[in-house]
Amino acid sequence: MDLDEYVKNDDWFDLCKRHLSHLFYETFSNTYENIGDSVSYKINEYTYNEGEENEFIDLIIYFQGSEGESDWKANFKFYKKVYSRKPYKDMETKFRVHAGFLECWKQVEDIIKERIKNPLVKRITICGYSHGAALAVLCHECCWFNRRDIVNNNQLYTFAFEAPRVYANFRVKKELKERWNNCYVFRNSNDIVTHLPPVLFGYTHVGTLVKIGRRDKYRFMNSISAHHPEKVYNALLDYEKFYKNI
Repeated sequence: MDLDEYVKNDDWFDLCKRHLSHLFYETFSNTYENIGDSVSYKINEYTYNEGEENEFIDLIIYFQGSEGESDWKANFKFYKKVYSRKPYKDMETKFRVHAGFLECWKQVEDIIKERIKNPLVKRITICGYSHGAALAVLCHECCWFNRRDIVNNNQLYTFAFEAPRVYANFRVKKELKERWNNCYVFRNSNDIVTHLPPVLFGYTHVGTLVKIGRRDKYRFMNSISAHHPEKVYNALLDYEKFYKNI
């Protein structure tokens, strides 16, 4: 999809690179909070104008990729039991999502909601890689649902790198699409993870799918290696150069 509709200035690429670097190269074991072995997250708060009348908090939420056995069980939950659940009982428009990712999200949802509901929080950025990118997609919708003021000020962004499909339907309902505005799902080359669960199982991506990296003539030639963190980062750098030279 043409990024001209979405990229307002060069800061977009800077944000992508900064958050991707943070996800890949920081020592997760020392900085991330773990819930069991299926959810690994971190929340950074940056306070501006502290003590002044216009004080506000910039919140950045990170979700790590698959690490433990439980992560992989959640990733492939759609094989064991093809079903999904309603994220919120009081939603006017119902929709369904991947059961395994929803179970993981529910483990951290209350923690996230408590932090984002702080009235001083005026900007939220969510980032995730692989399994963590699926959680980032669900987190984005949660922030949309609970902080419409931030959404209305265009201060909610999500970068979901190499995310599997989360939304359990063949297409996103028209009335639901706005929930994932400014949610960017990245696919490097033919990364197999971004094609799962299969479309034939009734799954699709939400938000804006950003395709980076080179597509090989033989579709599945690099479908596994394309998921490697360094290849994703390098593909993003190449894409930035291409986009800025158009």
